[in-house]
Amino acid sequence: VKIYNNCIIGENNIIHAGAVIGADGFGFTPNLDGNYKKIQQELINRGHKFETNSDTETIVHAYEEYGLNFVKKLRGMFSIAIWDYRQKKIILIRDRIGIKPLYYWIKDNKLLFLFFCI
Repeated sequence: VKIYNNCIIGENNIIHAGAVIGADGFGFTPNLDGNYKKIQQELINRGHKFETNSDTETIVHAYEEYGLNFVKKLRGMFSIAIWDYRQKKIILIRDRIGIKPLYYWIKDNKLLFLFFCI
């Protein structure tokens, strides 16, 4: 369990290494069918520096560069959670078809969400 600005994150060992990226945000369980390498190269050309070669880190940098419009660039199946610490909000995204399920529950101004990492 990790805590980020009143946000508690529970992880499962299935989540691959690098699932939590720096202080800028976090992203989980993408499977972008190689599409992320093209996006990663675009971001490198725009001056982004990468510590890994993962699709997860690419998502965080893409959000930083393009805002929510980064989703238009994604191909494949994914469920993503990004904590935007600047705006103090969480963003939940899933692939268009819903192959990677995303469930959420809101009660008393609290959000609980879950998605699968297989």
